[in-house]
Amino acid sequence: MLDKANDEGEFVFTRRSALQFKTGTLRVGDDVDGTTDRIALPVGAKLIELSSTADCYIMFGDDSVDATATIGNDGVNSKLFMAGVQIVEVPSPGGVLATDIAYIQVAAAGFIQAEQLV
Repeated sequence: MLDKANDEGEFVFTRRSALQFKTGTLRVGDDVDGTTDRIALPVGAKLIELSSTADCYIMFGDDSVDATATIGNDGVNSKLFMAGVQIVEVPSPGGVLATDIAYIQVAAAGFIQAEQLV
C-alpha cells in the first residue's frame, strides 16, 4: 500500500505491482461552476484522489488562491483538469505544502494543453 514518499519526496510504484490505495476518510467537495471558488484540502494531504464531473481549471495554493481560465507555466496559471478521476500529488512550491485548491468550470468551446512530464 502506498502511504509515504521515497527519500526524494516522490510517490513511486514498483513495477509489476497493483496500484493500491487505502480508502480515504477525509473528503471535501463543492460544486464547480463559472465562478472561481476554493476548498481547503485535508490538513497535511500530500497525495489526493481528485474527481470532477466537469472539465475545469484548477490551481493549488493557500486560502487566497483563485483559478482562472488561463493556463501556462506551472505555479503561474491554472492547470486544465478533465472530468474524471486522477491521483494527484499536492504541490509544495518553496517547500510549503499547498493547503487549498481553487477551480472554475471550463467554457463549452474547449481547450488543449501539453505539459512536460520528463
